[in-house]
Amino acid sequence: MLFETVADAVKVLEELREKSVEEIAGDTILLGGVLWYLYLAVQGCIDIALKTISKLTLRAPESYADAFSPQRGRADTGGASQESHCHGPF
Repeated sequence: MLFETVADAVKVLEELREKSVEEIAGDTILLGGVLWYLYLAVQGCIDIALKTISKLTLRAPESYADAFSPQRGRADTGGASQESHCHGPF
């Protein structure tokens, strides 16, 4: 479900690329839509990263940026998952 949410949000944002910055800034409903779909795409990526880290029993990220670091190490938990400091809706 997360992958579909991200893909759908990106599709909407791609369609909105045709709008000018001025047009978006001048229309509060349109601006709200852009911000909402940006939020869905970013939060979905964060949630996917955190779920992946948990499933692979990697060390808990210190920040959301750390969740995307290519230099992640395995958690020293003896195979148990380690709770993350970053909390998303999943």
